[in-house]
Amino acid sequence: KKRVIQPLVNRFGNHPKEFIEAAEKIGGKPLDKGDASATIKIFPKLPLTVILWRGDDEIPPGGNMLFDETAGLIMETEDLVVASSVLVAKLCSVANNPGKKSC
Repeated sequence: KKRVIQPLVNRFGNHPKEFIEAAEKIGGKPLDKGDASATIKIFPKLPLTVILWRGDDEIPPGGNMLFDETAGLIMETEDLVVASSVLVAKLCSVANNPGKKSC
């Protein structure tokens, strides 16, 4: 969570449109889940679904990443974490706007 989800939520949690734009720039396909979501292939046979929820006055923004059932057959858990953190860095780099929080 600290290495992947939190940087993602810090950058895009209250900016779902910017997340979708960044995801599309790197080949992501938007979904109709949460306040913003997309499935992005981090490798040809390894899709990753990212879901974000906006915060409000009582609840902070949140997010999650979902791998399909074959992910554990393709990579070890730590490798999935590293691949996910690289994906977050890529999303941040393609969406990096002046004045916005970076990852």
